[in-house]
Amino acid sequence: DASELWTAGIIAGVVSLALVLKWRDLLLHAFDPAQAQASGLAVNVLHYSLLAALSLTIVATLNAAGLILAIGLLIAPGAIAFLLVRTFAQMLWVAVLVCMGAMLLGTYASFFIDSAPAPTIVLILTAVFLVAFVRRQRLTRRASMARM
Repeated sequence: DASELWTAGIIAGVVSLALVLKWRDLLLHAFDPAQAQASGLAVNVLHYSLLAALSLTIVATLNAAGLILAIGLLIAPGAIAFLLVRTFAQMLWVAVLVCMGAMLLGTYASFFIDSAPAPTIVLILTAVFLVAFVRRQRLTRRASMARM
């Protein structure tokens, strides 16, 4: 339904804008709430704003895409980004790019293999996660061997 897509788009825009404007405060709050409070940030406002943004994102995604895709899109891009890069800012960009790439490739592939787009997108995210996981394991093993 077009109205669900518009709603999801508006929510995505609002949440993205909030993240862009407050990402440093949210980062400090997420990793060190005591320091955030000592810095004078409104920790309760940040906490509940983050929960509200997450709730809005889940509701918008469930309405527009369905349960399986919503869960996959909430978990996989962040996990993949965590395996590939080390800084929070890079993780945000990599997660967005992975998500967009999987969505485009999954939708495109589902047309040609005659399958539903949502499971195809989740399978692509799973494959990308496995590749990133194997890469991280090899890098970790190589680094530990170098220390010996």
